[in-house]
Amino acid sequence: MPKTARSIVVNAPIDKCYEIIKDVRSQPEFLDELKSVRILEEKPDKVRVEFTVKVIKEISYTLDLWGEDGKYWKWKLVKGFFKKNDGQWVLKDLGNGTTEVTYEIDIEFGLLVPGSVVKMLQDVNLPKMLNVYKKRIESK
Repeated sequence: MPKTARSIVVNAPIDKCYEIIKDVRSQPEFLDELKSVRILEEKPDKVRVEFTVKVIKEISYTLDLWGEDGKYWKWKLVKGFFKKNDGQWVLKDLGNGTTEVTYEIDIEFGLLVPGSVVKMLQDVNLPKMLNVYKKRIESK
C-alpha cells in the first residue's frame, strides 16, 4: 500500500485530541477490529505495544509509539504480520476549539494481499477509522 494520509477536523481542542489518540489502552473500546492491546514496555517518552486485530483473520504485531504533546503521535513496526507499518498522527490547532487531525501511514503487507483489499483499506477503512476517532474525541 503506498504511503497514505487523510485528515479530518475535530470539534475539540488539540490537547484533548492528543490524549485520546495516544491512549492505546482504551482503543479496543471503540475500534471494532482491535481485539486486544498488550503493553510490553512503558517509558515516559515511549511505549511498546502488541496489537491483535481481526481483519479477515486475526493478526498480531508490535509497534513502538512515541510523541510530542499536542503535536504528533508516531509509531514504527517492531515485529509482526507486516513488512512495514510506520506512521503518525499530526495535530494542528485551527483555533476556536477545533483541531485538524491527520493520519499518515506507510505500510507494506508481509503476504500477498490483493489490490482490492489494499484499496478498501485506503478508501473505506481509513476514513471510517478517522470518523470513529472524531466521534470518540467529541463525545468525551
